[in-house]
Amino acid sequence: MSAAREGGPGAGAPLFELRGVSKAFGTQVIFRDVNLRIDAGQTLTLIGESGCGKTLLLKMLVGLIEPDEGEVRFRGRPIAQMDDAELLDLRSHAGYVFQSDALFDSLPVRENVAYGLVEHTDLDEEAVTARVIECLRHVGLSERILDAYPVDLSGGMRRRVSLARTIALGPEVIIYDEPMAGLDPQNITRIGRLIERLSDELGTTSILATHEIVTAFAISDRIAMFDGGTVAYTGTPDEMRAHPAPAVHAFIDEALRVVDELAALAAEAESNAPVPR
Repeated sequence: MSAAREGGPGAGAPLFELRGVSKAFGTQVIFRDVNLRIDAGQTLTLIGESGCGKTLLLKMLVGLIEPDEGEVRFRGRPIAQMDDAELLDLRSHAGYVFQSDALFDSLPVRENVAYGLVEHTDLDEEAVTARVIECLRHVGLSERILDAYPVDLSGGMRRRVSLARTIALGPEVIIYDEPMAGLDPQNITRIGRLIERLSDELGTTSILATHEIVTAFAISDRIAMFDGGTVAYTGTPDEMRAHPAPAVHAFIDEALRVVDELAALAAEAESNAPVPR
């Protein structure tokens, strides 16, 4: 953890804040009086079982969904009170990495990464290409793939191209919605390390929703665990390991059991793979 990211919740006003947020769809209650702060320059990871509302919360942060009760604030300003220009400004500060890489299959890598630059800046073609190459290098990819199409890339490479597109406009906040979903263990580790490195190099605030508990422990400044519609825990990874609540330990133990099972299956598959001649 870098010195710039060591400030805790008392270090200043939060970048985002949820105050008494409740949300339901019909009889299905997702959130019940949720309070959470997200500080600038830190990596906050949201964990919890499928359907607990992690993706919903990410959408609330950029004003795509409003709570039924309570409020979501950006720099102290309630998002529900923002006009269209203010919402556009908020979203211009936030880059969103989707669970699927959401690349345009009909466009080569250079045009995928350049999409936001072409739409939202006045950069000429040479400057756009230079920025695309810079962003690809940030995510560990070479300019040699500029003319490749998404179908030509592995799943891990597609995810990194998606991330290059996200950082092209220099967002202050990067929101990751299950960025490791569907990847093999090696790429899960690679993407986790990349998120951590980008947070340090670019000074971004990172907000991550994931099932990958090992990654959450490795890269997070703070973790927020959702259970039963509320925040069951929020704090550092070390504090989470020492937390006395049975629900917290049950979630950690089950997540780590699944990680061990997947690792064992991967090792078995590798050992049974034919030896190349």
